[in-house]
Amino acid sequence: MEIKDLGNLFFAISFLVPGFILHEMMSLFVPDKHDKTPRLVLRFLTYSCFNYGVWSWLIWLMFTTQFFASSQVCSAAAWFLIIFVGPLFMGVLVGYHLQKETITNFLRRKGLRVLQFSYPTAWEFKFAHIETGVWIRVTFKDGSRVVGWYDSLSAASGERAERDIYVQEIWAEKGNKRWTKVSNTDGMIIRADEIRHIEFLKDEEVTSD
Repeated sequence: MEIKDLGNLFFAISFLVPGFILHEMMSLFVPDKHDKTPRLVLRFLTYSCFNYGVWSWLIWLMFTTQFFASSQVCSAAAWFLIIFVGPLFMGVLVGYHLQKETITNFLRRKGLRVLQFSYPTAWEFKFAHIETGVWIRVTFKDGSRVVGWYDSLSAASGERAERDIYVQEIWAEKGNKRWTKVSNTDGMIIRADEIRHIEFLKDEEVTSD
């Protein structure tokens, strides 16, 4: 590999990898908006610039102090921290606050009306905010219904092309708001294209046997 190719490789790693790592860690907390490639690359570059802004003090020390100039090992460790380790922890921190809507809630308390922008659809918004178990009633397109207990062992896909729900427990309605757990089942997978609507029920609306 020529020196020019190594330079291009380092340039790509320096300006894309930090943004990519930060983006992927944030996606663990807030669903990805599935932007097209040009916009996604621009987002990686923006996140990388933000990352370098946070670590600008360390970059300045690397170019101005004798300590880093005399130790290639320390310089390499510093670049590894800036390019790989820093974005990882920064992505976790930013993703956590996006999920908790820390900034949004602060602005709302100040009287500002802030639109919900972190989640692509209401589907991702609602399922991402289920912190404890909740009863759900799914009505299918043919009019039939199923009731389930959605908790920590359940899951809702955020992939738009293959969106579905796994409900860990299935319950049968017996009338007068009394339900009984269906035996000999290990949950149910429900495809989104079969769903007419989903109701999220409060505990006081349910009396389970």
